[in-house]
Amino acid sequence: MPDTLLKLDNPIFIVGCPRSGTTKLAAILNKHSQIASATETHFFNFVSKQKYDWKNFTPQDFKKLLEESRILDFIKLADLDPQNLFEQFQQPDDSLKESNLAVEDFYKKRVFNLLVKNYLSKKNKSRICEKTPQHLQNIEEILRLYPQAKIIHMIRDGRDTVNSLLKMPWRPKGLLNNARFWSQYIKMGKKESLRPEVITIKYENLMERPQDVLINICNFIGENFEDGLLDDSQEPDNLFSSWESSWKHKSKQELDSSRVNAWTRELSQDDQIVLDWALHKDLLEFGYHGSMPKLEFRHWIKIGLEYINLLWKKTIRSIAHISN
Repeated sequence: MPDTLLKLDNPIFIVGCPRSGTTKLAAILNKHSQIASATETHFFNFVSKQKYDWKNFTPQDFKKLLEESRILDFIKLADLDPQNLFEQFQQPDDSLKESNLAVEDFYKKRVFNLLVKNYLSKKNKSRICEKTPQHLQNIEEILRLYPQAKIIHMIRDGRDTVNSLLKMPWRPKGLLNNARFWSQYIKMGKKESLRPEVITIKYENLMERPQDVLINICNFIGENFEDGLLDDSQEPDNLFSSWESSWKHKSKQELDSSRVNAWTRELSQDDQIVLDWALHKDLLEFGYHGSMPKLEFRHWIKIGLEYINLLWKKTIRSIAHISN
């Protein structure tokens, strides 16, 4: 697709607590004729936070950035040529000279645009949909670089989210630890959702009323709704690396409303009671049914043991940090 047709200033970002349906929504929007969803770049929350001097960003810095694990995933899944990207970066680029961005923001946007431009050209589409849940922490920076960006904030019943997080190899164990993780994200999202550039979408509504929700999303991002968004007959593009497939493979499957309230079937009765107790206030605030159950002695024992375990691990980390 010619560069003149690319909407580099109008990216779409999907954010939210991990395991809230962000990958599923990205896979759906990828079916749109104008939108190309990409694997998680972690560009704003991690990659750009590494030890780069963004005020004096050099071609060698760019070459080093291309070796970041998440950027390598992005390049490999899009079948891009790192050497070609490097050569493009070395060429003068005046496209952002009139943007009034600070020098460090100028280089960040130039790097991100270069990756996106090549990805879109490869996919023959005009607009990127970047899905990194943790970019919820970076909305202010994203909107500073991309004032016309549209951000979709996904939320999901905290009990279902925790149920899913407990199965992830990259998450610490512990019912209350993961409950607190969800609460932190949901509160951060509530604050950011006050921005006009942000829309909040419930996972449950996407599963149960997909057409209505997708029409709403398309209106928000300024694209026409297409029936193909709901077409599951074609093999979807791969939006994640093989090492992530064990927990992201369901994003390739048809919309499955049975995943709503899976926590009631997959968690023990005691875990359900403790989660209701831990999350009831936040659940009610965001429109989810919840209760304040009466805890019995065994529940307090469970809660106490988990807090002791968390305190012990924190102490060990502190000792290790001091020793180093």
